[in-house]
Amino acid sequence: MGAAPLDPAVVQPENVILDVLRRARELPLEDLLAQLHTMGIQDDVIIKAAIWRLIAQCLVERTSERKLRLHAEGSTNGQ
Repeated sequence: MGAAPLDPAVVQPENVILDVLRRARELPLEDLLAQLHTMGIQDDVIIKAAIWRLIAQCLVERTSERKLRLHAEGSTNGQ
């Protein structure tokens, strides 16, 4: 199965997407979804983006926890 061609309605200029993301925390969820739909972004794309964002956040948290744990182990081993 080949890769699906990019839908021009989904591919938005970076500054427009960044603007929406900046305001995302200020908007109620329904308004954010309506704005994304107005931009031509489909539900499946929104869901995939949300899942990838959660995965990235989880990885950052795990990395931070690991660094803190290694730092704590290093300071106890060094004393």
